[in-house]
Amino acid sequence: MRTILLLALVASAPFLVPVAQDAEPADQLWEPFEFFVGSWTGEGRGPGGVNELEREYELVLDGRYLHGRNKGTFENEVHRNWDFFSWDKIRETFVLRQFHNEGYVNRYTCTISEDEPRTYVFESEALENMQPGWGARLTLTVVDADSFRESFELRQPGNDAWMELAGGTLKRKR
Repeated sequence: MRTILLLALVASAPFLVPVAQDAEPADQLWEPFEFFVGSWTGEGRGPGGVNELEREYELVLDGRYLHGRNKGTFENEVHRNWDFFSWDKIRETFVLRQFHNEGYVNRYTCTISEDEPRTYVFESEALENMQPGWGARLTLTVVDADSFRESFELRQPGNDAWMELAGGTLKRKR
């Protein structure tokens, strides 16, 4: 029995080896997102009306992740979410995970346009604490060297049309 277990372990060993580290250093990996690193303020709109926006993006954990801390202040509520961007080596795509103070957790994959203005489209692949079938999309569009626009959209189950729920423009703090 031990011999069979040992042979099974040896045969499966190649599959137990972790995926190799990125060929490029972490700072090069994040080149498409270096624009966002820093502090931002702006004005947005959403279901709660006009809101004040605050953002901070920084590389964390030896530059392997981009962390965003977001706050939207409405007249009667404060919305907060934390963002964690990562690079999925297997799928060769950037992934965004958002954790919202209302309890929602959204996971998106990213498509980055090569055209100007540079646009980042994050389309959901999983929405935690939402009914099945919903979709979410976050679009960030670079306006100029010191500002970007954002749009958050939802898609109802069984419907292909996106509805903008919130949006705004943020400017780099100096």
